[in-house]
Amino acid sequence: MTKDGFDPIMYCETKAVPKPFSCWDKTHIKEDLTITGIFEYYKKNLSCELDSISYGKVCLFNMYMT
Repeated sequence: MTKDGFDPIMYCETKAVPKPFSCWDKTHIKEDLTITGIFEYYKKNLSCELDSISYGKVCLFNMYMT
C-alpha cells in the first residue's frame, strides 16, 4: 500500500506519514525517548497513533498483541 486509505491486509484505515511514505516505510527519531515518549512524539508531530514499534528485528510494541 503506497497511499492513505483502507488496507485490506490490516483491515483498517491507514495513514502513511510523512508523505510520500507508504505504511511499510520507517522513520528515525534522533532523540532519546521512552516508549511513551515515542507515542507522544508521533501524536504531537505527525498527528497519528502507532500500532507497532520495532527496533531492528525486535518488536517493542504491537497493539494487536496486548
